[in-house]
Amino acid sequence: MKKNKRKKLVVIASILTISSAISAVVASLVFAAKPKENKNEADLRNEKNRALAIIEKLNKISQTEKDEYKSKIENINNPNEYEKINEIVEDAKQEDSKRLNETNSDDSSQTSNQQSDQQSDQTVTKEQLNVKKINKKAEVSTLTDLPEPLQNEFVQQIEAVDNPKNSAQIETILENAKTKNEQYKELKQNKTTKKNELNSLSKLPSNERANYEQQIEAIDNPDDSARIDEIVQSAKDREQQYQELSTNKIEATQDINELNELPQEVQNKYKDQITNITTPEQIGNISQILQDAKTKNEQYKELKDKKEQAILNIDQLIDIPETRRQEIKNNVASIVEPDNINNVSQILQDAKREAQLWKVKNDAKRQIKELIYLELEMKNQFESEIDRISNENELHQIVERAEQADIQARIKQAKDNGKNQIQELQFLGQDKKDQYKGRIDLINSVEQLSEIESIFEQAKNDDKWAELEFRKKEAETKIQNNDYTSPGSKQTRISEVRKINHPNEIYKIDEIIKILEQEAEKLKAGVIWSKWIKRLEWVVNESAKKVIFNVHEAPIGRLELKRVIDNSKVCEIIFKNSLTNEEYFRIPYSSEQNPSNSTYFIYKQTDTENQEDNHIECVVDLTNEKGDKKYTIDQVLIRDDAGGIPNTY
Repeated sequence: MKKNKRKKLVVIASILTISSAISAVVASLVFAAKPKENKNEADLRNEKNRALAIIEKLNKISQTEKDEYKSKIENINNPNEYEKINEIVEDAKQEDSKRLNETNSDDSSQTSNQQSDQQSDQTVTKEQLNVKKINKKAEVSTLTDLPEPLQNEFVQQIEAVDNPKNSAQIETILENAKTKNEQYKELKQNKTTKKNELNSLSKLPSNERANYEQQIEAIDNPDDSARIDEIVQSAKDREQQYQELSTNKIEATQDINELNELPQEVQNKYKDQITNITTPEQIGNISQILQDAKTKNEQYKELKDKKEQAILNIDQLIDIPETRRQEIKNNVASIVEPDNINNVSQILQDAKREAQLWKVKNDAKRQIKELIYLELEMKNQFESEIDRISNENELHQIVERAEQADIQARIKQAKDNGKNQIQELQFLGQDKKDQYKGRIDLINSVEQLSEIESIFEQAKNDDKWAELEFRKKEAETKIQNNDYTSPGSKQTRISEVRKINHPNEIYKIDEIIKILEQEAEKLKAGVIWSKWIKRLEWVVNESAKKVIFNVHEAPIGRLELKRVIDNSKVCEIIFKNSLTNEEYFRIPYSSEQNPSNSTYFIYKQTDTENQEDNHIECVVDLTNEKGDKKYTIDQVLIRDDAGGIPNTY
């Protein structure tokens, strides 16, 4: 009795589960049955709400999974993408059905075990049959490789089983559906594999490859799978034909490339003809195109040889000017078609007749070229006249006119040179220059040309005296403007300059100015030094044994400076900017090794224009790189004539 109750409870639970599944299936069928139409945002919202309701009614998937499906639905915001909602709902349904089947399978197994001892041969009830039909139809719906019409057909077959005694037929129908699904799956995979194989046929044109792919795609019955291999083999055979065509085209193109006498454009024409052969049915045309190209190549070679020989013959006609010879050769070179090969011979004959006339002309040109003074432009004009005439008697008159022009050019050149020399004189006034040049202009014959040199010598002598006066005035101005020279010294130097009264003594003016500048530099150096030395102080740090030189206003005498350096017995001498405390130089120093007469001192001043505002950089430097003495304190204080550091190396 307890076992019968347990059986009833299991059946009731199964019926309740099946009832929920039926509700979900009915809802989904209603949802899926809606016709496809254009949607707006309101329609999209309704679709979402309906889909969310269906998913919420599914009993076997978890709430987390439901939320994931709902989130995917909410993320669809384009009304035209509402079909994606159907896809999400279908995915959720299938997952829920799968869970349902697993649950029913467990329940059935459990129930079967409980009843095996008492009711193994009990007849299936109508309710059990309905449950089984629902489960198996749901399982058929999971066979995704099975076409929809076949799915519907198997579902109808299951639905048609009404007698519980025929319950076993449902299993048979499902197995048939699964077998058919595997066949369609294999067909689909085979079609994909074979289409990929077609893609590897690189020589097959895309339109033909697409045709073969369409043939494969059109096979929708697994019983016709063998037809796919036939289509692929046919495509491979066609690929081989295209490969043969490609090979022949490549070889023929290479042969044409080796026809070196063919102009590039002619080669391209034949290669274009080969390129335009695109189907294996045209392969026979390739050999004819290649033969035509070879014949044309021989014709071009014959034309080339004849042109080269003609050009060699024209080059030997040396009496014809180079430009004209080049023009004739260009005429030969311009013959590019083999049909015009006879024109080459005619051009050569005409060139030989022309060469005879040019021989006579060249003799006249040589005479003109030998003229010394005639400008090149004039010579070219006479030669151009010769080029234009065809009568030999006129040549002598042209030569005579050229010789007369050469004489006039000689006179003009000599006069221009003389006047240019006079104009280049640096100190002679322009009025005097014009007078001398006017005398040269009066010379009109070859016999008078010697007078030009005499006129120039007179002008040059006047220029020297003018230079003397100019230099004396210039020197007086320099002396007066020198700020570092005393008035008495200025007057003495001016007097010395004024005593110079001959051009040959101009050099004395330079000597006077040099002495003046040396004296001024000494005075200038003393002024600068007196300003600079007042800005130094020294600090003797006995504990650190260092002497630090700082910028300072306290005056210092040179002997006192010398005594401090020599007697401080320090190890280092440092220059330091007192404003920034930045050390610029650090030099080892020892008074024991360097007695007072060999103490070295040098300074560097960065701004010589503004002495008062500049911070002087100073350093005591003991030796040069060789270890030799550089400068003593006395030498630096005295300075040299130019105000620089004395050279005592």
